[in-house]
Amino acid sequence: MFYGHDISFLITNFHTQAMLKHKLVDFIIQFMEEVDKEISEMKLNLNTRARSVAESYLIQFSY
Repeated sequence: MFYGHDISFLITNFHTQAMLKHKLVDFIIQFMEEVDKEISEMKLNLNTRARSVAESYLIQFSY
């Protein structure tokens, strides 16, 4: 899912005792989904910008 990147969470026994385990799992899943969504948006924005730059560059050769 995150190629070239590593994400780790330190979850201690204290965390599992103080928090509900299913809430902790839900948080991690939601966090990963949000990070994935943001990375996808950044990739789309980068591709859009690259296309615009390429079109601007290539237009000079169309005459």
